[in-house]
Amino acid sequence: YAARGPDGLFYPWGNDWQPDYLVWPGNANAQPAQVGSRPNGASWVAGQDMAGNVWEWVSTLYDGFVYPYAADGREGITDLTSQRVMRGSSYYDASDYYAYASNRARAAANLAGVAVGFRCVRPY
Repeated sequence: YAARGPDGLFYPWGNDWQPDYLVWPGNANAQPAQVGSRPNGASWVAGQDMAGNVWEWVSTLYDGFVYPYAADGREGITDLTSQRVMRGSSYYDASDYYAYASNRARAAANLAGVAVGFRCVRPY
């Protein structure tokens, strides 16, 4: 929701592909960039790098193609063996498809790498 907003946008910044609004292979020089280096790509709540730069872990356990997500128990933080959801794409994903705000990937909970990060959030 932080990326798509109440209007269900395709990308955090709107519905049109803007390659200069995110860190991706077309401008990344094969490496991630400093957070916020593409301010025009901010989401409706001013979230930076919600598309591109590095994938972001979320607490959701991957459960097939059940989407859109609704709190239903897939938030179990004690399950360390099931695959987790990642969102946001990264600097090596060479297509506008990966940058869609609704896009998600999955990986083992112990995956680590230079193209994977996380986002700290807090409730209002």
